[in-house]
Amino acid sequence: MNTNKRISATIFFFFLLGILGSIVAHPSVSVVIDSKGNIFYSDLSRVWMISPNGDKKVVVDDVHTHELWLSEDDKLYGEDVRNQGNNYRHKVWVRLPDGTIEDEISWRDGYPDEYSDYSFVRDDEGRSYVLDRPNKRIKVYRDQEEVHSYAISKFEGSPRWHALSPGGDIFVSFEGFIVRISEKSTEKFAESLIERTSEFDWVGDHHALMGMWFDGEEELNVALFSGQRVIKVKKDGSAEEVYHSDEEWSVTGGAFAKDGSVVLLEFSNSNSVRLRKIAEDGTSTILS
Repeated sequence: MNTNKRISATIFFFFLLGILGSIVAHPSVSVVIDSKGNIFYSDLSRVWMISPNGDKKVVVDDVHTHELWLSEDDKLYGEDVRNQGNNYRHKVWVRLPDGTIEDEISWRDGYPDEYSDYSFVRDDEGRSYVLDRPNKRIKVYRDQEEVHSYAISKFEGSPRWHALSPGGDIFVSFEGFIVRISEKSTEKFAESLIERTSEFDWVGDHHALMGMWFDGEEELNVALFSGQRVIKVKKDGSAEEVYHSDEEWSVTGGAFAKDGSVVLLEFSNSNSVRLRKIAEDGTSTILS
């Protein structure tokens, strides 16, 4: 991509940010795969499904969704956050396996952080882990009742995203580092993670780290949006590159399929969206 095209694409992207609102206008971070192998992702205007045979269709239309969560019985959850001038409103929706779409939380005024009472980071026992950004803590809910909380106020900066490992540890990304919350401690897990390529040097620190997910060894994968790559942060805190994006694309989220392949969600610096599947042997296929 030449310099003039990149400058034009960047200007267009920031124009979109001005339309959607600086708080919520960033790429989505979630890819989820149901028990049948269907893949779901959001392009910020709708939620798509790609079936195992490659068919692609919209399954939830007209929603501004950043995160998705899929229950064990294949119920798909997401949010819809809308800008209304200088104000926001939002709701939480659920898509049932038969395609029916219902509201779990009906439309209400304000941005989700004003409530901090729901999350798409949940465990198999029904608990949800809410990132309360204004108060810098993780709140644990069961049946809409707060049952525990973890303070992260000792860490400087703004918490951005969080993830729950299969073993029960909570990981929270800040602007350039990641915190791990375990039963025994709350401490920095990885530092100095912000990096930029020439194609994505316009990405601010608050969006430099995006989606986080786990592999079969329960090691953390982190999308470095500003660096066009994914790193694996091992249990000892050391990091290595495992995937990278090329040209105008950069990864924002991912998920592992049952066959061991990884599905990466990638956004371009002109705000296009695609899925890329990488097999265990390294073969890369564009799914959308």
